[in-house]
Amino acid sequence: MNEPATFVIRRQGTTESYPCQVDWLEESHFLQVEELQAYILDTLPCKDLYFPLTPAEIRNILSGKAGQALGAFVEDQLIAFGAVYFPKDNGDNLGRDIGLPAPELRQVVHLEAFFVHPAYRGNRLQTKMGKLLLQQVLLGKEYRHLCATVMPANVPGIVDKFAQKMKIVALKQKYNNSWRYIFYRDLWTEELFQAWETIPVPSLDLCRQLTLLNQGHQGTGYRKTGTGLEILYSKKSN
Repeated sequence: MNEPATFVIRRQGTTESYPCQVDWLEESHFLQVEELQAYILDTLPCKDLYFPLTPAEIRNILSGKAGQALGAFVEDQLIAFGAVYFPKDNGDNLGRDIGLPAPELRQVVHLEAFFVHPAYRGNRLQTKMGKLLLQQVLLGKEYRHLCATVMPANVPGIVDKFAQKMKIVALKQKYNNSWRYIFYRDLWTEELFQAWETIPVPSLDLCRQLTLLNQGHQGTGYRKTGTGLEILYSKKSN
């Protein structure tokens, strides 16, 4: 595996810097991951913004059988968690949602759960850890199709997925019938996306986005406005 990384981060409300060590996680970290997730869920103003991992899912990823996980530590305290998940032939494979042919489903990798302790948000840990995870995935040359789901109201999640060079290719009801963007990226090909026009749509205008996606548009970027976030939709030129 890639060597772990060290970042310098700040705690919210202070100007003091802290060394943050990023390491690969194992089954022995289960309780720390579960406790961090529970704390974050407890402090979220909107619980629907995050669909938590079950204990079984956490164990499965930490075992290395179905994924890989990174943890960020400050003074031995786990303050952030990120993981990739290899769904293989499981029913939750997002490749089915975007119409991948059956032989390619085993090449799908999910950019799975990311959560950061509230005191350390704003350090771009989600994006930094995501890039480290993808570097590791690419070393194996086994997985091609990167997928992820994000709730339309989850602005940090949307911003992060675009930072990972992903695009919105679908909008579907998942996880207790809650709407989720499905982001996608072909890890083996750097796509040159040329569009005739870009259409900005408020992220909470689901009807307009569904119409555009059904017409072949994709969400290729975003912009922040005084009232929230707009997704920039484009359609490939012929």
